[in-house]
Amino acid sequence: IGTAVSNGRRDLPVTVQVKVGNRTATFNGIGSDVNPQQNILNRVLREGQSISWRGKIDGYNYFDQSSDNVIILRNGDTPPSLGGAFSQSSVVDFLAPHIKDGKISIGQRDLLYISELFTTNQNSSAFDLQDAITLITFEKSE
Repeated sequence: IGTAVSNGRRDLPVTVQVKVGNRTATFNGIGSDVNPQQNILNRVLREGQSISWRGKIDGYNYFDQSSDNVIILRNGDTPPSLGGAFSQSSVVDFLAPHIKDGKISIGQRDLLYISELFTTNQNSSAFDLQDAITLITFEKSE
């Protein structure tokens, strides 16, 4: 859906990897490189297969879905109301097309990964959870 990481002077590249089964899709770029309408991976997930997500700012370590820096939102969840660091858009701004009546509005099977890829200090103004936002959509398959 989007990425926004800045050092106050310029946007910083972000890498996001989504692995489904044995296939991995990777995005690397800045916010203006994101096309929220483009699928980066279209894959059939078979019973027993897993999905993994991880992201990082170039030059830093990865945070994965087991980290407190990555939150997975589902339909009906309340999005966090954190402002964006360095006058960037907030996580709610990024998620606006997927919010209805203050709640996440996505498919019953879908997942939204939101992340903070710079700091682990949740009291820091840089902890904004919009460094990389990924929507994973599921469709029922026969």
